[in-house]
Amino acid sequence: MGAADVIAVDMPGSALSIAYTNYLQDSANRRFLTQSTARATAINDVIAWLGVEAGAGDDGYFHPDGADFDSPLCVNRITASAVGPDRWLVTVEYVVSKFTGFPSDIVTLCNAKTSYEAVQVWCAPDSFQDGLPYANNGRGFLYPGPPAGFSTDPSAPPTPYIFNRPVLNIQEPFTTTTNPMVTALGNVGRVYDPATISGISITTWGSGNIRFDGCDLTSTSSSGGGFGAVRFSGTNSWTISPGGFHQQKLTWDAATESWVCINVQAHPG
Repeated sequence: MGAADVIAVDMPGSALSIAYTNYLQDSANRRFLTQSTARATAINDVIAWLGVEAGAGDDGYFHPDGADFDSPLCVNRITASAVGPDRWLVTVEYVVSKFTGFPSDIVTLCNAKTSYEAVQVWCAPDSFQDGLPYANNGRGFLYPGPPAGFSTDPSAPPTPYIFNRPVLNIQEPFTTTTNPMVTALGNVGRVYDPATISGISITTWGSGNIRFDGCDLTSTSSSGGGFGAVRFSGTNSWTISPGGFHQQKLTWDAATESWVCINVQAHPG
């Protein structure tokens, strides 16, 4: 049993379809003839053959003609039909997909959208610091306290309001043979320095502007076993804020006997 039991490759009926207006609709199939004792064995023989091809430096889990059309077609499904005593016709279907049970070098894509994140603040939006309104070095309030707007009464602080901070949300797909949940759990809410996520460069927006919001995960297992039998696929979620992730804190300044705001980092680094 194994790759050596594949006795014919790319038999009649093998095909490649290219949808020029939408590469996500590209598809292909390859047909193999194996000398195997059972249906599951025939499928595993073809999987082994694909693995041998990958080990030779040509990724067998990619359709070999896809590169001619810049189409990242990778293995999605394998079926086997009996065609005679110990003979099986195995069909390998290829699709454009990051979420596959087989290794691939597909360029990671992402979903992204711009939105707002509500933050409670006190300062007027005349000037900004850390991505938040910060007028008069933290002493210029939109709704100041008494007397007459000077905010010097310790029992009557300024009134806060909600500021909508602009953010970019990114969902980045992944597939791996290593369970990422423990690492992901420890990193939820952490902020990171500038980086590049899914080809989107955030290197010019200052430090601490990327927050890891967690991941969605699905685990799958193939009946064939072996390397990569359990795959973990899902999406990592990130939020990017050009001014970082600070919150405004109102405090009483005993030295000047007045209220003042300071911006503090809202998430650990």
